[in-house]
Amino acid sequence: MAPINKTVIKAISILSLIFLSVIISYINKDKYSELSNESIKEWANKSGYLIIDTVSFDGKKPYTLIFVNRNDQVGTFIGTMKNNKEEFVEELLIQRNPETPVQTLGVREGASNPYLVFVINDLNLLQQASELKVNFKDGSVEKIPVKNNQSIYFLLKEQKQALSDFLIYDNQNSIIYENIL
Repeated sequence: MAPINKTVIKAISILSLIFLSVIISYINKDKYSELSNESIKEWANKSGYLIIDTVSFDGKKPYTLIFVNRNDQVGTFIGTMKNNKEEFVEELLIQRNPETPVQTLGVREGASNPYLVFVINDLNLLQQASELKVNFKDGSVEKIPVKNNQSIYFLLKEQKQALSDFLIYDNQNSIIYENIL
């Protein structure tokens, strides 16, 4: 039997170390999964938020955008399950301004899932409203039925779309609010 060459032993040792480091890094890699609706509702109840809506996104790191309202605040949180632990991170949270009939907030630049939120603060306007029409500078239009919620969310289709204006219509299809940007 021929003796094992020292170079072969070194090569086997290096390959073994590389293999071990790959296995260890895979084991230590963060694992993400989607939150359940029950988890989101439980978090909202504990935090004192009213959930307006949620939108879930799949991928390597699934997450849920949670649109919330609490007293005089409205905003969004990102919820995910990371290494079997729930995580809720505030993304945007603003004070409602009763002197502003309609407020907008959202994330567009650099976001993988850009969105806009419209907050109708004027109760008279809200009672009359039947539809929110959103116009973009590229000519595209989105129409959103106004419900009993005081906040309405809208997800942009493309990051490149810039908001041109938005209008609120009543049941007779008359414009009752207009905001040109």
